[in-house]
Amino acid sequence: MDTAETRKLLELLNRLHPKRPQQITTDNVLFWREVLKPWDYPTVRSAAIARARSNAFYPDATELAQLLPPVREEKPAEEPAFIDDEYTREIKSAWTEFYEIVGPEVEAKIRAATKAELEKRPGCEHAWSEAMEPYNDIFNRCCIKAHGWYWMLKEDD
Repeated sequence: MDTAETRKLLELLNRLHPKRPQQITTDNVLFWREVLKPWDYPTVRSAAIARARSNAFYPDATELAQLLPPVREEKPAEEPAFIDDEYTREIKSAWTEFYEIVGPEVEAKIRAATKAELEKRPGCEHAWSEAMEPYNDIFNRCCIKAHGWYWMLKEDD
C-alpha cells in the first residue's frame, strides 16, 4: 500500500469506529503504511471491515496485519557462489594456460563452433566438448600440469 491508500484506510477506520476516531498524522500514516506495505488496498480494506463487524474497538496496525493472508516473499534468485578453493584455481590455471598455448584465434573458433552447435541443437550440453575435440590433447596436458600430476605426462612431453 502507498501513502494515499494508507490515509484512505485510516479515514475508513475512523468512519467504522466513530466513537473513538484517531488523528491522521503523518507519523501515523507512515507507521501504518510500513506495517501494511506487503498487501494491496482492497485486501486490507476487507480485513478492516471484517474486523469492525466483530470488534467495536479501533484496531492496531499489527492486529489488522494478523488478520491478513500471509504474504509470500519472493526470494531473489541466488547467484551461484564463486568457489575459491584449490581445485577451482587449478582449473582456472589450466584454462588460462590452454588459451595461451592455442591462442585467441583457436579460442574464437571453439566459441564459434560451440555457438553454432548450440543453435543446431538447443540445450546440447556437449557442444563445447565437440568443438574442443581437436585440442583435447593440449587441454589434458594443461590440466595435468595444473593439478600437479606430472607423473601422468609421458617422458617426451
